[in-house]
Amino acid sequence: MLFRDNFLAARRLVGLGSVIVQPQRAALLASFVMLSLIVVAVCAAASVKYTRYDRFTGYASESVQRAVVSSPFSQGARVDEVYVSLGDVVVPGQPIALLSGSGRALGERPESFNAFVYPLQDPADKQGETFVLSSTLRGAVDRLQVRPGAVASFAQPIAVLRGSSEGIRLQALVPSHSITEVAVGSEVYLKFDAVQASDMEAIKTRVRSISRAPLGPAELAATFGAATSPEPMFLVDLDSGVLSEHPVRKLIRPGVGFRMTVPAERKSLLRWLTGYKDEKA
Repeated sequence: MLFRDNFLAARRLVGLGSVIVQPQRAALLASFVMLSLIVVAVCAAASVKYTRYDRFTGYASESVQRAVVSSPFSQGARVDEVYVSLGDVVVPGQPIALLSGSGRALGERPESFNAFVYPLQDPADKQGETFVLSSTLRGAVDRLQVRPGAVASFAQPIAVLRGSSEGIRLQALVPSHSITEVAVGSEVYLKFDAVQASDMEAIKTRVRSISRAPLGPAELAATFGAATSPEPMFLVDLDSGVLSEHPVRKLIRPGVGFRMTVPAERKSLLRWLTGYKDEKA
């Protein structure tokens, strides 16, 4: 009986071309294969990384230099007359206003206030206390800060001059809770609203500066208009030099919006699953 059973079993093995493996060895082999697959999966999860991106809104604006012509009279001076109007282009030495004040109250360096001051040659002015205030700079009158009859205190602005345009300035708004994701010198990517997404790849540039404090709603409205968010925002200046030779430059005008993408954080899949931070992008 035993011989017959062995003979039938051997015949079945030969017919199927099977390999004889003991049950204990089969279990060990399966365990080893499973453990190897688990180790490979863990190593892959630890080495493969992904990057999280944050997106913010920005605007293109005209980059101009502004200078303030101020009163150099330390004891104040009365504004008798204003010689310029809004939009007038003034040159160095051109009179801006007529002031009445004490010559002894003049600072040692009026040019530090962007001003020339010289007494008015008027025979009626017996005491020599009437002075002509002129600018040391060239520019268009952007704002007048005083009116005839008013008293200008020491260093009070008389006029704000607007210089020539220096091109396009790129500025983005970043909420306070996200400002730690942006650093001076870090790379960011821009896509402009005026350009079809299919016609342009993201433009890579860098962060030039970040405002020291967030701007409030009033400052945001004055800078970007009333349509901005009421939440306090940090003002981030970007390097606009990348636009100088880029084909998209001719489409960018002051007021055009863009979306700024910031590589915020890199994580391995293993760290993502466990919730730990890995590194900054």
